[in-house]
Amino acid sequence: GATVVLAVRSLQRGDKAKRDIEEHLAHCSAHPGAAGRPHAPHADSGRVVVRELDLADLRSVERFARAFLAEFRRLDVLVLNAGLANIHLPEDRRVTPQGLEYVYATNFIGHFLLASLLSGRMGETPGVARVVCLGSVMHHFGTGAGILEQAEGRGSPVMGYHDSKLAMILYAKQFNRVMKGRNITAVAVNPGFVRSDIWRQIADLPLIGWIASPAYEAILKAIALSPKQGSMPSVYAATQDLKGHDYFSPYFVFQPSFVTNILGPGWWFPMELMGPMAGVRPLQARLPRDEEKVSQELWRMTTGVITELGFEH
Repeated sequence: GATVVLAVRSLQRGDKAKRDIEEHLAHCSAHPGAAGRPHAPHADSGRVVVRELDLADLRSVERFARAFLAEFRRLDVLVLNAGLANIHLPEDRRVTPQGLEYVYATNFIGHFLLASLLSGRMGETPGVARVVCLGSVMHHFGTGAGILEQAEGRGSPVMGYHDSKLAMILYAKQFNRVMKGRNITAVAVNPGFVRSDIWRQIADLPLIGWIASPAYEAILKAIALSPKQGSMPSVYAATQDLKGHDYFSPYFVFQPSFVTNILGPGWWFPMELMGPMAGVRPLQARLPRDEEKVSQELWRMTTGVITELGFEH
């Protein structure tokens, strides 16, 4: 029965997604399950709306937030879902309108500003509101020093994706510290290795795109999760009792503490990349040793960058 707002860069693709959702819900309502119960019992009382949002452009984030606050009186769940890979980006998508590195700004800074602008409305919403932060197994390759360099605007474009995903996980942790005592919590998730459009730029790689794209497509079909499977951690984190956990994965990952003490954090990377599909399971993210200090500094520096660019938040 919820109102779901699809915040999208392309309104055309957003409208298509809305139609697909509505058609699927109508089909579920018309075809009860084996026990005679409808698959989607509240489909008729919910609705899907599409609104424009380009997280790479902080002006777009500001416009979206202003319009959302004028239209909606509550916000129960905010899913910070955008993910852009730095695979042969075209020249006009190397730097944002505000002069920031495109991938890191899209995946993290835009999310940071959006959540900041909407957190007040979440605090006014009855019950406990939740922010879901999309991380990635590639956070293993990000570093505390790297994300702070990104926050200063001198980070490596090559590492923009990895650093942004570690930043999202640290953001969830620091968000909970900042919001302690309020009715808002944050959680991070790893969607897994998913057969999604994030890989579409492979076809544009110079010289090798023509062969790399079909080869990678074959790999994706063979071992990657479907978009439905990849969405499961986000949906779970948005709707279920998290039992005190703050990071989830779709894979079964074996993490005995005695092995971690011997080998160090992150030894489970192969299982977190493509372990056996297990629905949704809590997991320990690989974090910097001085996580709290790095998270606090990341929050401070990102706030400073946004303020220097002239955005209130």
